[in-house]
Amino acid sequence: MSQCRNCRDNKLEMILDLGAQPPSNSFLSPEDIDRGETRYPLELLYCPSCQLLQLSYSLDPAEIFTNYVYVSSTSPVHCSHLAEMARYLYNFMNPQKEDLAIDIGSNDGALLKGYEGCEVRILGIEPSSVAEIARKRGIPVHKAFFSERTARDVVEQNGLAKIISAANVFAHVSDHDDFLKGIQALLRDDGIFVIEVPHALDMLDKRLFDTIYHEHIFYFSVHALEDILERRGFRIFRIEKFEMSPSGPPIRVFVCKRNGAFREEDSVRHQKEEELRKGLTDIAVYKKFAERVWNVKAELLNVLEDLKGKGEKILGYGAPAKGNTLLNTFGIGRHWLDVILEKNDLKFGLLTPGTHIPIVDEDTFDVSGYHYALLLSWNLVDEFLKKSPFIKKGGKFIVPLPEPKIVPGED
Repeated sequence: MSQCRNCRDNKLEMILDLGAQPPSNSFLSPEDIDRGETRYPLELLYCPSCQLLQLSYSLDPAEIFTNYVYVSSTSPVHCSHLAEMARYLYNFMNPQKEDLAIDIGSNDGALLKGYEGCEVRILGIEPSSVAEIARKRGIPVHKAFFSERTARDVVEQNGLAKIISAANVFAHVSDHDDFLKGIQALLRDDGIFVIEVPHALDMLDKRLFDTIYHEHIFYFSVHALEDILERRGFRIFRIEKFEMSPSGPPIRVFVCKRNGAFREEDSVRHQKEEELRKGLTDIAVYKKFAERVWNVKAELLNVLEDLKGKGEKILGYGAPAKGNTLLNTFGIGRHWLDVILEKNDLKFGLLTPGTHIPIVDEDTFDVSGYHYALLLSWNLVDEFLKKSPFIKKGGKFIVPLPEPKIVPGED
């Protein structure tokens, strides 16, 4: 990109270059290795004019999402979070039974399942093969990428929506003009559009560089998100902050049409003031973030080298897309990790993109002789410490971020 995707300014600043990497969800079957992998630049840019963080390179969405292996319900914690979001939105808006609630990027229907027992019509919009899982659960799905054209098709078939949600979706959208024209066409004048995205403030504060991968084209501050929305006829009226999400601590942003009746709450001002206090308009803050990423690399490789030097064998634990950013950026492959334990059966028998580490079923793989596992799903460390069979058998996690540590602590 030579121009900002939002404001078209051509003075984009390079923040972090993670090299050429394959798409993070492009897991391979063993027979695919000889065919080679296509790698694309993975570079984070900053726009000084509108403060939007964005990738330098966009992939064709069909390459990423047509055969998709991410399933929301794999994590009980994330599944509960999405179901809570649906119930919260229902109570917040108090819709009638003929009203329509739509979830864009509905995946396997984890959020829409949260509306069970509520008197409201529901519909998912999902382009990937995971839509079939939702349909088998009885959730209606319009299978398509969301766009203005998709929105008009949905309106023709279902009418306008009072609630539209998009959790961990808006960062994937390369064309905000078309997407938000679709929201304008689909949303009732008295309706709300609710976006949940990772907060750039946390990414910078906690060195969460592994959330950077080709699916995530954008990394939002409230200032940048507000600029995007206001240019296209919307305004933010409420913001809530959470600690858990697949891609880092999220903000839940409540949006209405520009002339909507919702009053702007203090939470919007508070979040913007916090960003200013933390220096999100200062390019030096972003450059410091990049330096800290390479510090993490040195620290983590020292931990792995020390354990290997003691004769320890090491597993990987969890195979999320963000884990592949970490593995490829730091050069952690089969030399370091023998296999990766995983719960999602869509990934069993596959290999990680770029590093080609085998993914195996956590419930059937013999972990005898393994005392340490690199926790790639580190954001769920509390859940795994309570429930992981590996931990119950005496294993320990190497948690890579925000800074490398071993848990439970060494004796």
